[in-house]
Amino acid sequence: MKKNVKYLGVAAAALLAVAPVAVTGVANAATIQVQGGTAQPSATQGTILANLTATNVASLKDGSNADTVAADLSATLNGQAITPKVFGDNKAYVVPANTTDYSVTNVKNVAVKTLKANTEYKLVVPQVGFTGLSTDAKANYTFNGGKLTVDPYGNSNVVPVVSSTFEIAQGNAYFTQNNTVVSGTTSIELGSVNTVEALASKIQGEVVAANTGSLTQSNKTALESQIKNALANAGVAVNANGSFVAPVTNFTVPYTAQFPNGSSATINVIVKVTSTTPSEYTDNGPQFALTANGEKVITRVSDSKYNLSLKQGTNFNANDLVKAFDVTFSKSNGAKLTTATVVSNNVNTAVPGNYQVVLSATNPAGVTNKVVVNVTVTSNGTTARTVKYVPGYNVFAWTINGNRATISDTKYPDGATVTTEGEGVTVGGVKYLKIANSDLYIQAQYVDGSYKPSTSNKGEESVSGVLTVKYDGKGKVGLTDANGKYTGQYVSKNSRWKVFAKKTINGREFYRIGNQKQWIPAQYSELAD
Repeated sequence: MKKNVKYLGVAAAALLAVAPVAVTGVANAATIQVQGGTAQPSATQGTILANLTATNVASLKDGSNADTVAADLSATLNGQAITPKVFGDNKAYVVPANTTDYSVTNVKNVAVKTLKANTEYKLVVPQVGFTGLSTDAKANYTFNGGKLTVDPYGNSNVVPVVSSTFEIAQGNAYFTQNNTVVSGTTSIELGSVNTVEALASKIQGEVVAANTGSLTQSNKTALESQIKNALANAGVAVNANGSFVAPVTNFTVPYTAQFPNGSSATINVIVKVTSTTPSEYTDNGPQFALTANGEKVITRVSDSKYNLSLKQGTNFNANDLVKAFDVTFSKSNGAKLTTATVVSNNVNTAVPGNYQVVLSATNPAGVTNKVVVNVTVTSNGTTARTVKYVPGYNVFAWTINGNRATISDTKYPDGATVTTEGEGVTVGGVKYLKIANSDLYIQAQYVDGSYKPSTSNKGEESVSGVLTVKYDGKGKVGLTDANGKYTGQYVSKNSRWKVFAKKTINGREFYRIGNQKQWIPAQYSELAD
């Protein structure tokens, strides 16, 4: 009895016998990575699309062997991934881009072994087929726009798959300036450029990175980073928005161009600052100003002197004081310097006493300024202090309610001893220390040695007598400083005060009833001898 025998065609037999996923070691063939999919497609009709792609073009070089090309082969049936089968000689050949005959014989004849720069190629897999298709006699498939034949066992006929064209754009990196090749070091003018992004554009626009192939290089990120480093080395801080103030001397930016094929070149670009040292650099030199956090713990006495009070045993690091200040180039230039430094520090918080920390900053013009932070370490209990005012005169105590300080009738003569407690409070920019065992406060300047009697009473006329506060409104009368600015100090209606001088401030007449921060408008005063 005869056995039932199914005879396979040549193409079908080849499909069943060979199903490679990668091919290497052939001089004019690419390595193929086959993408898998559904083992048994269910559709009885539809469109099969195959895609062949060279995946490592950017790394290929002039003179590379064709077998260094990496290829990816995938296929879909009605959008569903299926597995293509590479058979025959199992190769993806690199052929000239103008090749149109994809027969095995012709592809082998025209396939290249060595890649050349600036030349277009494409990949060809001459024999690709598909298995597991429908055996239904009515099954109907198209492949890349053409009819696909399927045998009674679900195996398709073999067809060529062709990639898009690609180019080996390989060469050596170099730079040109004014259409002339430059190397090593070159220069440009900074001009009015004042941002990192604009300077990067200017460098790339004038010192053009090129490649003997057709590759281009346009990424500015690395160059902008190199510019920031160069400015930092020149002592110039870059603001958050990328702006900066031109340094006073030329600076060098190392510019590296990196191309996709791995070639690179570096050139040092000297950025020339054509102007002489701007006056804004030398105008009083670097300026120190307390930050918002610094103002919470440090008191400004003058541009160069500050006070800080610490409790005995407090952990203290002088470098933390640097963070309490913003330092700018000069009075007329608000650009920030990178940092200040600690010049000297003798603070010992284990022992109550008076200490100093000196901070210094230098701007790019070489101008240096320093500030002194007087640090008072107080004992954990009360502190006996000596009133230091003007011989023969008194200092008044104050009451404090919230953010209002009001002068009281209690007074302490110059040289008297006052015992204070706590770290004190600041009202209207004036620091007050609480007098122990009372509800009164005394201005810190009169007991910490910071008060200096005025040596200039410009515009004042000496007056003697007693003044009575006359005010018909609600509340109390506010006092001003010698410039007419309210100080946060107040005096009560009908209270009486000794008068020392009178002065016209901003067109109004005032009487001084204490120091230069204690002037009362004459309109609220009644003066008697």
